[in-house]
Amino acid sequence: MDKISQKSNKEECVDELEFLRQRVAELEETEDRYRTLVELGIKIGEAVIMLQDIDGREGVQIYTSDTWAEITGYSKDEMFNMSFFDLVSPKDKQISIERHRQKMAGEAIPKRFHLPNPSKNRNR
Repeated sequence: MDKISQKSNKEECVDELEFLRQRVAELEETEDRYRTLVELGIKIGEAVIMLQDIDGREGVQIYTSDTWAEITGYSKDEMFNMSFFDLVSPKDKQISIERHRQKMAGEAIPKRFHLPNPSKNRNR
C-alpha cells in the first residue's frame, strides 16, 4: 500500500470515529429527554405512553406509565403491545387515528385535543 492510500484509510477511520461519537452524543441527549419526560410525568401525576407502529398495527403501546394503568384500569402487562386505539371509544377512534397518522408523517397537528380517558370498565 502506498502512503496516499494509507493516509486515506486513516482519515476514513478518523471520520468514522467522529461520526460514531456524534451519534453517541445524540443518543445520550435523546435518552436524557426521555428520562426527563418520564420523571416529570411521575412527579406531576401525568400519564406517559409511547406508541409505535409495528408490523402494520398502528399506535402499539410500547411504554405505559403506572399513572396510565391507573387511569385505564388495565395493567401495564395488559396494555403492552395493545394498540392505543383499542382503548378509544368508537366515536373518537377515527379522529385519533388521523391525528396519529399526521404525527407519524411529521405533519403539524393541533396541540390540544380532548379525548375522554379510556377505561377498561367504561361501556364503549
